[in-house]
Amino acid sequence: MELKELVAMYFERGNAMQTLWGLYITIVLGLVAFFGAAPVSVKKLSVAGILSLGFIGFAVVNEDAIHDITRTRCMTQTIILNYQAKTQEDRALVEMVKTINPPPVLGTRIFHFTADFFVLAAVWVLTLRRKDFHHTAEKS
Repeated sequence: MELKELVAMYFERGNAMQTLWGLYITIVLGLVAFFGAAPVSVKKLSVAGILSLGFIGFAVVNEDAIHDITRTRCMTQTIILNYQAKTQEDRALVEMVKTINPPPVLGTRIFHFTADFFVLAAVWVLTLRRKDFHHTAEKS
């Protein structure tokens, strides 16, 4: 594989990672906004439970994809940094890649799971915290 192809793959994987984080943020904001703005009649425990399970499934798949992309980026960076550059252009590409470090694999996993915990906590706080929730729940 040519160095240019490796560098292109390295940056493409970075773009893929940004896409997955963007999707994650969109889902999180939509979920929290739904529970923050929904009327009390919609905020039933069953709705919160079903959406929580759906979010957990999404979060696991999203984190697994981010984990794989991060591992690929780290391996690709190692290959690039160990590349025996023969031309000035190749040396410049290797030097450029040295300045961009992918996040640690374990760090992305810890960050994702921490964010997942807080998202689920927010969903349940928004579901159970409303003063009139308990009165509405008792009537249904």
